[in-house]
Amino acid sequence: MVSVWAADRLAAWRHFLEVLDTLNHLGIEFASFRENLDTGGPLGRVVIVIVSAVAELERNLIIERVRDGLRRARLEGRVLGRRPGFSVRERTGSEGQQFG
Repeated sequence: MVSVWAADRLAAWRHFLEVLDTLNHLGIEFASFRENLDTGGPLGRVVIVIVSAVAELERNLIIERVRDGLRRARLEGRVLGRRPGFSVRERTGSEGQQFG
């Protein structure tokens, strides 16, 4: 049996089911104390699948909101991304001498 304090310590939620599937194929049970999850029984396995599905949904919703925000910012003409880097002249104060 693999026991952890919190399920997110074992793997990121998007990889969590893969890890649990591997443990299951090896005949190893999983238990998480914080979430009170135990794959030793059928109810524990169902709860883990449901929690993982909700976590994936949440992740997808965040991605969708970020994309919508970026699209809206572009339509409003905002410049996105980091500032352009300095040129050699701006970095050195002249064309060839660098500050120490």
